[in-house]
Amino acid sequence: MAGDAAAVAAAAAAAAGGAGSSSAALEPNRNEAGHYVVTAHRPGSVLLSKRCSFLGPDTTDVAVVKSRRLEIRSLPAPPAGGAAAGGADAGFSAESSAAAEQQISNFPVALSLPINGRITCLLPFRPPKADADFLFFLTERKRYAIISYAPPPPSSDGADPSASGAAAAAAGPYPVLTHSSGTLSDYGCSVVGREAECGPIAAMEPDGRCIALHLYDGFVAILPLNLGYDPRHALTQGYGERTGHG
Repeated sequence: MAGDAAAVAAAAAAAAGGAGSSSAALEPNRNEAGHYVVTAHRPGSVLLSKRCSFLGPDTTDVAVVKSRRLEIRSLPAPPAGGAAAGGADAGFSAESSAAAEQQISNFPVALSLPINGRITCLLPFRPPKADADFLFFLTERKRYAIISYAPPPPSSDGADPSASGAAAAAAGPYPVLTHSSGTLSDYGCSVVGREAECGPIAAMEPDGRCIALHLYDGFVAILPLNLGYDPRHALTQGYGERTGHG
């Protein structure tokens, strides 16, 4: 009788020890279940696109808006020599045609910029004294920015490393220069009203003196451009005008 009781007690102790070890073994699995790891892809849907010469005076570029990211894609120049590059017979062979098509189809991303907001309006323009196009864009929260491309200075063996480091620090993590940024309410252009059904529309005055924005039904906002601006301020005081559709 006593022997049977001792055997039962030993079996119970063994079962309790096994349950404790199994619960301890499951504890790491519970911790791992709290972590969810996925791969993140950049946005792929195109919202806006504009042809411009952002990277240089003679480049053919396309500014592409993808959600909260602005991409600059550059179209390579056509091969020099045209059909003569195909051979001495001045004929355009199938091989040269395929090579030309391959080069044209190559449309690489030259620059990709994260934007703090969803871009709803994009306008390229070239100031009188600029060598390349500037980009004016507006977000859905009515915040704007004017940027231009600032290529990094060429490095040379005889250059002062401290000077090149200072230039790189001034340029920031992206090779762009922000000429102006802020919100339209700073210029008195924040109007409480019904937003235009067609969406925001931006247009540049032919002489580059101002930007016209149609954001609300019955209103047009005019943003004059200061052609002799300080690099920190590209826009002057703006104002709004009511149209005849209010």
